[in-house]
Amino acid sequence: MGFFSRVGEIFAGRRRAGLSRARRLEALGNLEEATVLYLELGEAAEAARVIALRASAALDPEKKRVLLSQAAGLATGPALREIEATRARLTLELCTAGKYEPGRGELLDVAQRLERVGEAELAAEVYARVGDRDAQARMLVEAGAIDRLEAVLDSEHARERAERERAALHARVRDLALAGARREALALGLEARPHDPMIAEVLRGVEARRPALPRVRLVVEGERLDVVFGREVSVGRAEAALSIASPALSRSHLALRRGTLGPEAVDLGSRNGTFVAGARLDAPLRVGQGVVLELGGEVRLEVAPWRGGLRASWAAGVVHAPLGPLELDGWTLDVADDGWLVLTARSPAVLDELAVQGEIQLLTGDRLRRSPGGTVVLEVVT
Repeated sequence: MGFFSRVGEIFAGRRRAGLSRARRLEALGNLEEATVLYLELGEAAEAARVIALRASAALDPEKKRVLLSQAAGLATGPALREIEATRARLTLELCTAGKYEPGRGELLDVAQRLERVGEAELAAEVYARVGDRDAQARMLVEAGAIDRLEAVLDSEHARERAERERAALHARVRDLALAGARREALALGLEARPHDPMIAEVLRGVEARRPALPRVRLVVEGERLDVVFGREVSVGRAEAALSIASPALSRSHLALRRGTLGPEAVDLGSRNGTFVAGARLDAPLRVGQGVVLELGGEVRLEVAPWRGGLRASWAAGVVHAPLGPLELDGWTLDVADDGWLVLTARSPAVLDELAVQGEIQLLTGDRLRRSPGGTVVLEVVT
């Protein structure tokens, strides 16, 4: 026997002894040592098999997942297919149980591995989880899972239909809001709001810009005005539409209203009274061309006619009260019963850059013109 033959026999004997020792370790349950020995002997397939056994016995899901990844890196052929399938099922189970949140890239890698080893139906499940419907359908075709494929296609068609309906609803709500039909926009988007963030954002924008009435700041034909709406405007220290901070006033001291003969002022039974030229007011007083009132004998309030209503001024400011609708040459501005500030346009109106007609529920920031690019006639400031 030649030298090289003897050397070959020696190495073969050592290899047989090593394999025998590795199998004894495996039989005794020393799987980690057996794995190391199999790897030293170049037996990657045996090492993969033992690592897969260790994975099946592991109680910790994360450890099981790591061991299966190690085994997949060593296995080939049918063994690799089985390991990859087990690994994918574990990942899906952990995801479903909320115990593991792999990234999209990791899940795609799992799906592609399953596809390469021929586990088409399981690959379809993973593709479904990452939302790759085309790849999911392709895998179900390859697996011959016709019933599941039909269910997926039906589900996809339903999802696409629901998405189209959602997009159409969002566009409708947005367009209504832009066109001044804010009341309708809120009503239409109400049901979809809890589960549709795009619609919810539109509605939040509408609600955030809705002016706090009855007092609102407007720019009317270039003049900045504080306007108080209502058929009757109360004046007082508190709980009044027009609040004046003075201890001489009662909480509700005076009312400004439209009487049968025109705007008038009425004392509301105040503690310190209302005076005109030194005489206490004890009956409704026509404003006429203007009048100076002393509220509580201390606060001077000048009241004068304005656009069919009144302008009231005192030391701290000026407010305008139309005492009903405010007429603006073909437009009517008023507060509706549901609290919206409403413009009724009987003549052309352009809201920002959009031509509108009929009733417009106004929001802070709205600008209205009579023609595109024309002068701003009305702006809601606050």
